[in-house]
Amino acid sequence: MKGSSKVAAHGQSSSSSTLFIILAVVVAVVVILIVAAVVYVFMMKKRKAKKRLHAALDEEERLRQERVRRECNC
Repeated sequence: MKGSSKVAAHGQSSSSSTLFIILAVVVAVVVILIVAAVVYVFMMKKRKAKKRLHAALDEEERLRQERVRRECNC
C-alpha cells in the first residue's frame, strides 16, 4: 500500500511539471506573437509615414516647378 501511494505522488508531480512546461511554451508563443504584431504595426506606421513624406516632397517639387514656369512665361 505504501508503494502505490508513492507512485501516485510521483505521477502527480510528473503530470504537474509537464503541465507547467506546456503552459510555459504556450505563454512563450503568445509573447512571441505579441512582439511580432507590435513590430509589424510599427513597421507599417513607419512605411505610411515615409509614403506621406515622399508625397509631400513630390507636391512641393511640383509647385516649385509650376512657379518657375509661370515666372518664365512673363
